Amino acid sequence: MNRLLLIVGLVLATRPLSAREAKWTRLEAGNFTIISAVSEEETRGWATEFEQFHRGLQRVLRINEAALQPVTVVLFKSQGDMRPYKPLEKGKPAEIDGMFFRGPLGNFIEAAVDSEDGETRRLIFHEGVHWMTNVTDTPVPLWLDEGLAEVFSTFSIDKDLYNYGNVLAGHVLLLDREGMMPLRKLLEIQRGSLLYNEGERTSIFYAESWAFVHYLLFSGKLEERSKFNELVRSLRGRSDPDTVFRKVFGFDCSEMDARLKDYLRHGDYSIVRMKFDRSAVERSFGVRRATRAEVDLAQCSLLSAAKRPADALPRLREVTRAMPDDPAAWVAQGFAAYQTEDYDETDTCFRRAAALGSRNYFVYSFLGDAALGIHPGRITPSMAGDARLALDYFERELELSPRDQHAYDNLAGNVYNLDPITPLDERTLENGALLFPDDPMIRVGMAVAGLRQGHRDAATGVLQGIAADPAPSSRDASGLARFILGDRARIESFERMNDLWQRQDFDGVISLAGEMLKTPLSGADRESVVRSLDRARVASKVDRAVHLCNSGRLAEAKALLLEADAAATDAQMKAQIGVLLERIATARPRPRE
Repeated sequence: MNRLLLIVGLVLATRPLSAREAKWTRLEAGNFTIISAVSEEETRGWATEFEQFHRGLQRVLRINEAALQPVTVVLFKSQGDMRPYKPLEKGKPAEIDGMFFRGPLGNFIEAAVDSEDGETRRLIFHEGVHWMTNVTDTPVPLWLDEGLAEVFSTFSIDKDLYNYGNVLAGHVLLLDREGMMPLRKLLEIQRGSLLYNEGERTSIFYAESWAFVHYLLFSGKLEERSKFNELVRSLRGRSDPDTVFRKVFGFDCSEMDARLKDYLRHGDYSIVRMKFDRSAVERSFGVRRATRAEVDLAQCSLLSAAKRPADALPRLREVTRAMPDDPAAWVAQGFAAYQTEDYDETDTCFRRAAALGSRNYFVYSFLGDAALGIHPGRITPSMAGDARLALDYFERELELSPRDQHAYDNLAGNVYNLDPITPLDERTLENGALLFPDDPMIRVGMAVAGLRQGHRDAATGVLQGIAADPAPSSRDASGLARFILGDRARIESFERMNDLWQRQDFDGVISLAGEMLKTPLSGADRESVVRSLDRARVASKVDRAVHLCNSGRLAEAKALLLEADAAATDAQMKAQIGVLLERIATARPRPRE
């Protein structure tokens, strides 16, 4: 899910702490940090719930914890305190109680504990699912991503028990009133479809995705639940749903439609209730007083997320002076500068963040583009770009954001400029091809790797197919494929020419050079071919003259050598012709037999 939930705030000047503001707490957990203005007890309670939510979802999905980007939670005491950071609607703070923001700067939650309502909790936990599914071991199909997000949006804790899977009555009523779409259609919906809108989660798509996931996990039929992971694995790519359902369940989609309708009709919705060790969870937290700079960093990050970078930037410059060794501070300043289109400041800050070991993927995305001479103000790449440095940055980016298609495309689009291609380059391309099998740019990169591995015919066939693709979405990849094919033809022609020169097949060089001059060539290449053609013509005459000399036809040989001397521009060739002419001049005519 790529929608950005924007948090908008007012300008807050850097100032000394007042007595009331001094009581900010910082709580560190495994994958999130809370900056809190409420009591330590309330902060721990919020942290315990979010951490257990994280652990609960891990029971359903395999999460790549190493790639999970951290979340910063900002807890305000009241709606009034949070008001400067709410989104603006028609110039006024929106009537919301909290939000979850996910974007290039990072992941942020803001909430006011005095008025947290059920809908706000659902929103935060719904977005929290997407935070985690973004780094699952395998791509999550859209219906499952949104279905899990809705199922886990009801997460709650009661003392030492947590539960999720409560019925969403609105979804049940909608499906009862409007009817369900066939599961085949649900499974085929992709991002960009008119049936999918992350900003409006009251549609048939969300309701039926919730219902299907709820049925698979909680229907009480162990067969469905035990085969949940098998179904998800089998539905990858372009698998036929009926074939998959028959393989996994023993019946087709229409039978599953009937079972799902029956499940909804009976209204017996089980939930999961699990016991956990609250004290052990709380002992895993690190709690201390937050510094003014840490609070400013969190607040300014919200301002940047609200598209108010000009308000955040002066304070962030103070933050980096106070926290010069914290990569998060440099990322925040760099991102605010990026938003104001000051790319020089962005570059300086992001390089500093990278040197400090930043785990923000956007830092390496920007630096990779910069290494190629690309930034938003200059779309055309610089020809002096450093492809190796760029790909190193993109590969670091993909360690932190394994499904960033932008990085795979840029890597694939520039791998042709590398020699050699490293094993890591090859593995990264292969992973991109698994994640995005229909991406034409990644297929170009895979073909380039194939060429380097000696699979010339197969790779050339792939490139020819992409080069001929007229689809607008394939325009960049098609252009690159045509360039590579042309460049390979050029390289192969020069290799053939070198081989002909080595074999002293001057007439072959003349013929090949003539063919090459009929094709599009760069100025430098055309000049090189013309020089080679002229040299070959001279060398051919010299070669024929030598044969004439050896057969005693000195006059004919001399005439050819004089022609060759007049055409030669190479000093070494002229010297060789001169030696031959001297030998002819001093040679005695061969007696007639």
